[in-house]
Amino acid sequence: MEIEGYLTQGEDVEKTFNLKGRDIHATNKRLFVSKPNGREVQDYQYEHISSLKFSLKRYYWLIALGVGIIIVWSLLANNMRVADNSPMRWIGFAFGGLIAILGILWKKEGMMLYVIGCGNVLFEGKRNDLDDLFVIIRENKQVITSVTES
Repeated sequence: MEIEGYLTQGEDVEKTFNLKGRDIHATNKRLFVSKPNGREVQDYQYEHISSLKFSLKRYYWLIALGVGIIIVWSLLANNMRVADNSPMRWIGFAFGGLIAILGILWKKEGMMLYVIGCGNVLFEGKRNDLDDLFVIIRENKQVITSVTES
C-alpha cells in the first residue's frame, strides 16, 4: 500500500508493523491500518484512542490433552503388559509430553484499542511489535493532548 497518498502536510510515518495480516502505519498524527491488498484502509486518530489493553491467550487445552494422552497411554501399556524398557511404552509419553510442551510455549498475544466512534480494535502479533506500537501511541497521544490543551 502506498501510504504517502494518505498523509497530510507535516505528517510522517514513524514505524510500520505487520501484525496478523494487517499493515499498521504509525505516523506522528494517527494510525493507518490496511490489509495487504490495500483495498481497505482505516484511520485512527490518536486523540480518539481512549484506552489500551494487552491480552495473552494460552492454549491450556493442549496441556490437558498432552497429560491425558500420557495417562491413557500409561494405562493401556499396563493393561497390555508392555515391558517398562520397551520403546512402545515411551512413544505415548513422548507424544503426550510434546503436545503438553507445545501448549505451554504456544501463546497468542494481542493489544486491544478502544477507539471512540469505532469500538474495540484488536491487533495480534509479536510482543516486541505490540510494545513498540504501544509506546508510539502513548507518546503521540501525549504530544497531541498537550498541544490541544495549550
